[in-house]
Amino acid sequence: MFSTKDASKQRIFIRAKQDRIKKYGSIRRVIFHPSKAQVVGIVVKRPDLLLMVKRKERFVAFDRLEEVERGYCVSDKPDSWDAAACKRLNIDFDKCIIWDYMPVRSASGQELGTISNVV
Repeated sequence: MFSTKDASKQRIFIRAKQDRIKKYGSIRRVIFHPSKAQVVGIVVKRPDLLLMVKRKERFVAFDRLEEVERGYCVSDKPDSWDAAACKRLNIDFDKCIIWDYMPVRSASGQELGTISNVV
């Protein structure tokens, strides 16, 4: 079963030549649909280039991930990434929700804590 707490420790791979997998980054955030209780994708944090140059984070559609023994592998399709994935899924990335660490309040407004894990 997929959970956001376990996902934050997972690595992301892509297929290289000769069907080998190559490390691409790690999961930074899990992204949820703005109006449904559904995971639509993840944000991948890529390692710094030569420990100096920051790389841009990328959005990957959840349905384009396949589980491998060391993490998740992204299928090699152009509509798996960023704006093309959002267009295919018919979502607006800016309206999507990140549930991790969101404050939780009761109906009367009393703070109860924060969300630490979504399964």
